[in-house]
Amino acid sequence: MKLNVLAPMMLLAYTSFALGGANANASGSHDHHAGGHESEAGSPAPAQQADKTILVDMHDTMKYVFFDDVEIRVGEVVRFVVTNKGTLQHEFSIGNAEEQKKHAEMMRENPNMVHEDGNTLSLQPGETGEITWRFAGDPDVIFACNIPGHFEAGMYHRVSLQTGAGHLHDHHDVAADADFVAFSGLEREAARVVTAFRSALEAGDKEAALKYLNEDLTIFEDGGVERSATQYSMGHMEADIAFFSQVETTLIEHHVEQLGDMAVSLSRTRVTGSYDGEAVDSEGMETVVLQRKEGEWEITHIHWSNF
Repeated sequence: MKLNVLAPMMLLAYTSFALGGANANASGSHDHHAGGHESEAGSPAPAQQADKTILVDMHDTMKYVFFDDVEIRVGEVVRFVVTNKGTLQHEFSIGNAEEQKKHAEMMRENPNMVHEDGNTLSLQPGETGEITWRFAGDPDVIFACNIPGHFEAGMYHRVSLQTGAGHLHDHHDVAADADFVAFSGLEREAARVVTAFRSALEAGDKEAALKYLNEDLTIFEDGGVERSATQYSMGHMEADIAFFSQVETTLIEHHVEQLGDMAVSLSRTRVTGSYDGEAVDSEGMETVVLQRKEGEWEITHIHWSNF
């Protein structure tokens, strides 16, 4: 039965890459990334120009949860896919300290104001929206929720932009195609499961990683195969955790497509650092197939190559 499941998903995966990835469609009606708002911290940019995508969850604990390191260079274009996981309305606003102060004052005077600028998302519970932002100008940036009382309760995150030497994501020859989209579908819940699984491996948290795996999954890696989550946990998983916890991984490309209760994640990753005393600098490919069962997404197949 597993082969019957994988065959159509692999066809979907091939079609997705052949088309260069679909444009992401965020749920919710508060997507301001196309606006023309200028800020001391930068300006909106087309999603197609994004150097990387960062997923963000907003919680009623008055905290932002970022699913990637928030390391941003001056001039870098970042696509933020933001989901309100709470039961209250929350904001995700980009600006410097002075702009956030003015925004907070406006919100205190008019808590129900409708944002027409391009640097702020205002999301109801369960909604997802996105902003694509080109960072320029003030290197000290604040992400904030200025709904009265939220900032004061700790709902903000400060970032100092990096300057000088460094690297943006290397898109190789595909970057020359203006219509190419390197990241799509990352607002989907299946994408969050893939991201959480990777994060658990990198953190060395075996128990957390196993929660995202269906017991009957298959894993293709290095010419070998493992045919259950139990076999993986008793076999190659320890080596994977050791590897991913020692190296730095950078997403170059990531697409997630969903068809009913099935989803496929396709990604290219650059791996750098050292492992077992040897330098590592390579690119890897990953295909992940997921199935939704009783409302929860589970990983049913992984294929890693060239890591």
